[in-house]
Order: sequence, then C-alpha cells, then structure tokens
Amino acid sequence: MSRPTQTQSHEDERLLKKKAQECVEYILFCVLAERKSFVRKTDLNKNVIKDYSRSFKLIFNLTKVYLNDVFGLQIVDMDGDKGEKFGVRSKFSFDSSLGLSDLSQQN
Repeated sequence: MSRPTQTQSHEDERLLKKKAQECVEYILFCVLAERKSFVRKTDLNKNVIKDYSRSFKLIFNLTKVYLNDVFGLQIVDMDGDKGEKFGVRSKFSFDSSLGLSDLSQQN
C-alpha cells in the first residue's frame, strides 16, 4: 500500500475546499432564493457533495466556517442529534421595529 504523496494531499484538500464553497452556494440559494426554512443533509449530499459523501463531516465543517466568516451566518440544527435538517441564522441582530421611513429620515 503506497502512502499518499504531498501533491495528492494538497489536491484532496483543494477539492474538499471547493466542495465546501459549493455547499455554501447551495445553502445560500436554498435559504435566500427559494426561501426554504431548512436544508436537508441528504439534499446536500445528493446535489453537491456527491462522490465525496464520506468526507461530509469535514466538508460541512469548512462550510460552517465559510458561512460564518464571510456572510456572518451560523448553521443551526433543526432536528437535534440526528443532524439531518439544518437552518441558517444571522449572527447579527436587526431592529425590525425600524421602518423604511425611519431609515430615510436618519440620512
């Protein structure tokens, strides 16, 4: 059995990062464009991760980091320990009591 070369490990890492970025795109599309309240793990595996499903945990952890660092969004488990459904929540709070007229008066 041969050990993976350093080039192979860099290639694998690059592919996992690419899959994580694709997961971010898919999650943002589902939540923002389709206005879904949650995303299923099975949908993510079937539509994005595909042949890399054995690396789901690693890819999903990278996805969480990207969503948090770039978009300020957090992944929230919707079904407890199962981990089959998850939602997205902003880490920023917004004052929904302000109306558009209030915002235009501030400028």
